Amino acid sequence: NINDNWNDPGAHPCDWYGVYCDVGNQIINRITMLDNNLQGAVPIELWQMPNLRILDLSTNAIDFQFEGISECSSLKGLYLSDTGLSSLESIGELAE
Repeated sequence: NINDNWNDPGAHPCDWYGVYCDVGNQIINRITMLDNNLQGAVPIELWQMPNLRILDLSTNAIDFQFEGISECSSLKGLYLSDTGLSSLESIGELAE
């Protein structure tokens, strides 16, 4: 449950806790926020990261909409166990 640099307007997202980027090009490829006390709805803008390969938001009180997930074309691992996930509607877009 660490939130280093999340409230620092001068910090690059690659310096935020739980965010990992490709070396050199500073493009986000993994977000790991396992058991980090996240709450509420995750914005669908999350899916606008075509280089995101791993997303782990397990063990947080969150809910998802998968509308637009097809834009996240590199996603290989999606870990959402023990969340408030209420529907898998639109998740099939990922396979398209």
